[in-house]
Amino acid sequence: MVNKHFGYFTRDDEEAFAMFAVYCGLALHHAKLYDKIIKSEQRYRVALEVLSYHNTCTEEEYELARHDGIPKEIVGIDDYYFNPFCFG
Repeated sequence: MVNKHFGYFTRDDEEAFAMFAVYCGLALHHAKLYDKIIKSEQRYRVALEVLSYHNTCTEEEYELARHDGIPKEIVGIDDYYFNPFCFG
């Protein structure tokens, strides 16, 4: 497109070059969006892994909970300021 061998650039040449520039711009935009999607997916996987790690208990915690059982009544569980860590 740039190295025209015969004559001057015509209106058709300008329009073809403009379309090619738009095509290149769209390709670059698409590549940037794809990169953002990949990075976002990686962040999601890391966050899910961290949440999964913090949501699992050890074998000792499981055995302790299994041995103690579920309490019939927990005083203050319906209170806004209830602290579940006082049971650990």
